[in-house]
This record gives sequence, C-alpha cells and structure tokens, in this order.
Amino acid sequence: MKYFLIIISLFILISPVIAENTDMITKTLDEAIDAYHNKDYDTALSSFLYLENNNVVNADLYYNIANCYFRQSQIGKAIIYYKKALKVDPAHTAANSNLKFILTLTKDKIDSSDNGALSQFLLRIYHSFDLNKAALFTAILFFILILLLILMQTVFQHRDKSLPVFLIFLVLILLVISATVSYIKYQNFHSARDAVVTSQTAIGYSGPGTEYTRVFTIHEGMICHIEETNDNWLLIKLPNGIGGWIESDLLEIVKIK
Repeated sequence: MKYFLIIISLFILISPVIAENTDMITKTLDEAIDAYHNKDYDTALSSFLYLENNNVVNADLYYNIANCYFRQSQIGKAIIYYKKALKVDPAHTAANSNLKFILTLTKDKIDSSDNGALSQFLLRIYHSFDLNKAALFTAILFFILILLLILMQTVFQHRDKSLPVFLIFLVLILLVISATVSYIKYQNFHSARDAVVTSQTAIGYSGPGTEYTRVFTIHEGMICHIEETNDNWLLIKLPNGIGGWIESDLLEIVKIK
C-alpha cells in the first residue's frame, strides 16, 4: 500500500509537467500550421524543427518539415525528411508521392536495377505496415501459439491432435516470419546508413582524399548508402552500384533522433 501511494504521489507531481508539455506541443504545432498556410515557411519550419528537437517522432511532422524545405527550394533536405516520414510510417501515401515527385526534379537520374513482379509485390506487403504494427502482429501470433499449446494439452489431450498440431505448425511459421520482419524493420528504423546529398555538387573519389582519382560527380538530392567511414570521409554506394568516397559535410544521414 505504501508503494502504491508513492507511485500515485509521483504521478500527481509529474501530471502538470506532462500536461504542460502537451499544451506546448499543441500550441507550437498550431502556430507552425498557421504560418505554413500564410506562406511564412521560415517560421513554420522553425516551429516544426523545434518539435523534432523536443523528441517528437511523428511521420506527419517529418512530412510537414519536408514540405517547408521544398518550399524553400532545399531539395536535399526535403528528401531527407520525406524519407524520415517513411521510416516512421512506410504507408504514408503523401510522403511517398511527394518523394517520387521531388526525385524527378533532381539533376541526377540514376535508376537502380528493376525488381521483378514478385519482388515488387513482396515489397508492397512489407511496406504496408510499420514497426509498431509488425511488433503487435508478432505478439498476437505468440499469444495464439501459447493458447493452442494449452488447448492441445487440455481439450485435445485424449483426442486426435492432427488439427491443433497443424495449426501450431502454421502459427509457428507465421510467427517466425513476423518476428523476422519486425527485427528487420527495427534495424532499418534505427539504421544510419542511408544518406542524401545536401550540397549542390559532390565529387566522389577512389579513396578518402582529394588526391585520389575522381570517380563521379553527383548533385543535391542524390540518395546513397554509406558503406564505410574514415575521419571526415564516407564511402558511399549509389543506386547503380558505383561507389566512391565523398566528404561527410556534403551529405546528411537519414536517421530518427
């Protein structure tokens, strides 16, 4: 009873803080949206970034930040935040559509290898739900598996076990697949390997230094994958498979704070 009262007392003490933070977030968000509608994109962006810096993780927030950057003609930064929105919610239709559109405005048009029909179908399924939904589905499957095991040991103890065994086997397969997908999504969510070029021009070299041979020249908005780091240099791989070293301050990593 004593510990219960302590917990209640702590909750009462921190409740005003929680309420105050919620009010602050709501007020800042309303100000940002009003500023955006009034085409005051600098003020809107400042307010949206303030929310991000206060650990607000939300796909719509990143989407709005991306829109502000796009209105300011900062294509690279806009792409970063559209991708952040899709990290949080892969099924965010507006972010996905805007990302596809803004990529048509970039100077570099490098296409990755085409995926087959089956691969595209599986990718659509994979991106149809986010990390939270994947984890919830995994938990539900685990609960069903435990329930089936209990039923087999009770209700079907003296009966034919063909049906429960089949169901257990099926649920177990789905559980393994779901747990694997959840783990991959978790890794991708916290990954810091995707990056976008934010400078107007970036030169790729065969080694970590300007004394090496030039391999390619890319421009703002190019999406790449970081393979290795070396001081202020990053070894990146482009969508077409070409790799090279560029200076780290010429791009920004897509990651959730």
